[in-house]
Amino acid sequence: MSWKTVRLGDLCTITSSRRCHLADRSEGGIPFYRSKEIIEMHRGYSPADPDFISRDLYVSIKERFGVPKSGDLLVTSRGTIGIPYLYNKGDEFYFADGNLTWFKDFSKDLNSRFLYYWIESEHGRHNITTSAKGTAQKAVSIGFLQDLEVEFPNLEIQREIVKRLVAYDQLIENNRKQIKLLEEAAQRLYKEWFIDLRFSGHETTPIIDGLPKSWQSKPIGDCINLDIGGGWGVEAESQTHNVKALVIRATDIAAVEMGSFVAIPVRWHTVSNLASRRLDAGDIIFEVSGGSKEYGVGRSLLISSELLSKNDAPFICASFCKRIKPSDGLLSTIISQSLRFALQNDGLRKYEKRSAGNIINFLWSDFLNNYQVRIPPTHLLNQFVDKVNHYDACRANRALAISLAAEARNRLLPKLMDPESELL
Repeated sequence: MSWKTVRLGDLCTITSSRRCHLADRSEGGIPFYRSKEIIEMHRGYSPADPDFISRDLYVSIKERFGVPKSGDLLVTSRGTIGIPYLYNKGDEFYFADGNLTWFKDFSKDLNSRFLYYWIESEHGRHNITTSAKGTAQKAVSIGFLQDLEVEFPNLEIQREIVKRLVAYDQLIENNRKQIKLLEEAAQRLYKEWFIDLRFSGHETTPIIDGLPKSWQSKPIGDCINLDIGGGWGVEAESQTHNVKALVIRATDIAAVEMGSFVAIPVRWHTVSNLASRRLDAGDIIFEVSGGSKEYGVGRSLLISSELLSKNDAPFICASFCKRIKPSDGLLSTIISQSLRFALQNDGLRKYEKRSAGNIINFLWSDFLNNYQVRIPPTHLLNQFVDKVNHYDACRANRALAISLAAEARNRLLPKLMDPESELL
């Protein structure tokens, strides 16, 4: 097929945002994103901890200078360079100048989604990143992007390429939505049984001092055999740090639940450090420092055998997290669901302590001694775990579908972006 060399700035307007100063930030309103948030959305999950500007400021900017609209493209241009995000119908956020470059007003000869895929391809990203300048933090200038000469096919071929790749993206997105629904279903079941006490057989079970007969309420510290802080290891192998392991951070949890392991760093560890921190099925990762503005600390992840099978190397949690090992495999499910519910409903706030620098830490001893876990009798415990395991199995299947679709898409992408390809 015939591809033509064109100047990118001749096919669209390449610009940035109007500057918003630190004093313009607000407690709520319109999300204000930097590269970090765009990278998170590119990977398919919602930004965990954004800044905001007031709606009044956003409206003023919109009226005077314009804001992104559906079909516009934002590309990271500082730090991690060349990550694209296509602004969708229903999106409403503004962005930091210098961090992101805005592509808009596309000519009739360029499909914005095609440009998204081109930038995402190895060839496209290479063309952009090779121009990055800077010492402490690399950046790509708007002027360079405007003058960048690229090879593009005609609009008909662009649309055909987009059609093939969008099919995979829609499959991935549909499975992500199903995973969220399954997570919500498990949480509804937990609330129904353990908070509202509408469990199987509740009609004939007396309530004594707020707890169903034959149930127990125990401090979480009595329900676990081990709790230990995570590790970080080192970047390069050495004589002392000679064992490789993947390190899951709290910020990775949302992506891992969607079946994505791309961003999890691989680090090198000592044998002794890994021995006590290596994650097993049934363990729970629990965040104890750092946190997010929305929820504070307390994000958690139940480790499944499916997750551990994703890589030949072992997994550990990062330094700002704890590895929790419940005393019983069945308790892993209840504790995991309990912690998720507590996080969503501010049940963990009482254990937070903010430092002078506003860093959130967790009062771990208080938590172990006072956070209560409700434990039903064995037959109900088994019923609840069976139901949640069903949701988890469905979720694992959806995550596998995402992984397979992403692999197929990523194999196809460079071929479709090759001017010599015979696929079209």
